[in-house]
Amino acid sequence: MQPENDKQLRNNVLLLLGVYFLANLVLRVLISPSLAFDESEMVVVTQVMAWGYSNPPPLYPWIQAALFSVFGVHLFVLALVKNLLLFGIYLSVYLCAKEVLRDQKTALVASLSLFLIPTFAWEALRSQSHSVLATLMASLTLLLFLRLLKEPSLGNYIGLGLIAGLGILSYYNFVLFAGALGLAGLSTNIGRKRLFSWKSGLSCLVFTVVLIPHGLWFLQNHSYLSELATKLAPDRSVGTFMPVAEGLLSFLLAVVSFIGLLIVCFYWFLKGSDRGEKSREVIEVSSILGRTIAIALLFCVFIVVITEATQFKDRWLEPLLFFVPIYLLAIADRWVDRSVFRKFVIVTSMTSLLALTILHARIPMAGLFDRVLPLNYPTPDIADSLRKAGFSEGTIVAEHQVLGGNMRLSFPTSQVIVPFKMESIRPDDRPTIVVWEPVRGAAIPEFLAEFVSSNFSVDPSNTEPGLARAPYLYVRQKQATLMYAQLPEARAR
Repeated sequence: MQPENDKQLRNNVLLLLGVYFLANLVLRVLISPSLAFDESEMVVVTQVMAWGYSNPPPLYPWIQAALFSVFGVHLFVLALVKNLLLFGIYLSVYLCAKEVLRDQKTALVASLSLFLIPTFAWEALRSQSHSVLATLMASLTLLLFLRLLKEPSLGNYIGLGLIAGLGILSYYNFVLFAGALGLAGLSTNIGRKRLFSWKSGLSCLVFTVVLIPHGLWFLQNHSYLSELATKLAPDRSVGTFMPVAEGLLSFLLAVVSFIGLLIVCFYWFLKGSDRGEKSREVIEVSSILGRTIAIALLFCVFIVVITEATQFKDRWLEPLLFFVPIYLLAIADRWVDRSVFRKFVIVTSMTSLLALTILHARIPMAGLFDRVLPLNYPTPDIADSLRKAGFSEGTIVAEHQVLGGNMRLSFPTSQVIVPFKMESIRPDDRPTIVVWEPVRGAAIPEFLAEFVSSNFSVDPSNTEPGLARAPYLYVRQKQATLMYAQLPEARAR
């Protein structure tokens, strides 16, 4: 790129980012018609609109359901939402950096540096949903907070309350980021001046109004609290000797995995550049960012110690540490000149293209390694077998979420029930079919049979099961099998 000025440079980089995520969208649709875990979750839970769900916070399902209602239940719609959110993260990080650093090239480096964080370069592309949305909401919250420090307008206060409320509705670990940012702001004079303003009452009012419906639902569904605890709790069956020590080590490794490559690249690229001076404003803001990082990490340590969690995943840090590139650039005493910028562009281009290539090439190349991935599942062929067996639409009771999501994608006019996930749906006057994978034999799994027997008026064990079989996508030497039982006169109890 040979831009005439910084504005054209910004437009070129943002355009290339847009093309990158557009390519990810197109490749995702072309490579496989089947769904991964998070995609299946969205397809299953969006059958009903509710103030809350058994597992995910409601904001992502609301967004997805709204677009499904307009464009229909299609893989393209799933991929579109995901990639728009991803592009939004890179764009909002650029805008946050621009508020702090006041330099076009430096702000663009902050945004591109997300490709140096493995969870953004790989995991966010591969499988995430709620973490992506929460990170976008966190970045927008930071953007409004930074603008509020400079201009305490009524619109910034109201916007901050709105986005903060939506952030909690996107993923509950957003609370850690919001709390860390708030405490860091209160530790400075300018932060206290802004947060103790009477206008903060409007932020709190908007925040409360946004959260009330879901908050009431949450209070009435205490089972989700135990589900969260189970997710963090250690596996006592493996005989963990010191769960807290193991959890802290896991947390430390997650932090190193998250920012290790980023810090190495920043040191390597900036060490030979010219020294620069930082304004008082940059020093104040960088102080808030640094304290936010420290407080957020302390929150995580506290959670690990209290819950005795033995596993801490680096992707949980995305809404908490996404702004680390901005902080590193703010505290650096070096300029991002054209030479440094070129180095960052080259390296981030390599990491992003490598991740994109491996992400999508691993599906058609799965046969070379004699293994199959979820996206190799032959959903269209299996669905055709069910249609030939006489099922075209109705109620589908699926063994697990991924199977249920794929079935709904193939039978969009049907309703899908997944035990312990979408139990509120009941069969209507159309045919009902139970589907499962014969991992432990052809017989219907006991838990699935018990679920159907206790909720419907039919015992599926007395029904002769059928078999659907098809070669895996790109792995023709292996076949996927699906057992099914069409239930006669199934009615909800």
